[in-house]
Amino acid sequence: MLLRSQGASASGFSLPEVLIVSVIGSLMLLSAIGLIASHTRTSSRMEAKMRTHDTWARIQFLLDQEIQESACISASNSSTLVLSLPPCSAPQATITYTQSGTNLLRTGPAIDNNDGSLILNTTSTDIVTSDLTPQSGFTVSTPDSRGAEYTISITDPTGFSFTNQGKSSAAQARSRIIDN
Repeated sequence: MLLRSQGASASGFSLPEVLIVSVIGSLMLLSAIGLIASHTRTSSRMEAKMRTHDTWARIQFLLDQEIQESACISASNSSTLVLSLPPCSAPQATITYTQSGTNLLRTGPAIDNNDGSLILNTTSTDIVTSDLTPQSGFTVSTPDSRGAEYTISITDPTGFSFTNQGKSSAAQARSRIIDN
């Protein structure tokens, strides 16, 4: 009988202990999965926000540079901006920005890849961005022939939207032309 009682006290886990540990482990695993999923969603939203802000900043920089270098500015409709290069009265090259679906198109002299200058004897149509919000992604108004106000709405492929306004003037470029 002594042997039987020694066998009964051998170390091991009982069924209730194993079940309790499995339930606690499952709860910890589920909470970790929820935390990872939440972190992934937040990271995706932050990435989309940064991507749309970068796209807007790139478009704004290009528009502002070309508006400042232009001699005359007009808007043929609320989604088309026409920039005339100096001099304003002579037949000159024009740069046109217009929305076509979700694309913002730039038509005008090509931009040299090496130094960023305009190649005046060429004309090209390039897509500036393809992330515009349909119908209202690019709106422009020209309060006078030297300035433009524009709104750009960008929708990221993940569904994140960003809208911001810009305002630029050709007055700086005009003063440089007069000084030369």
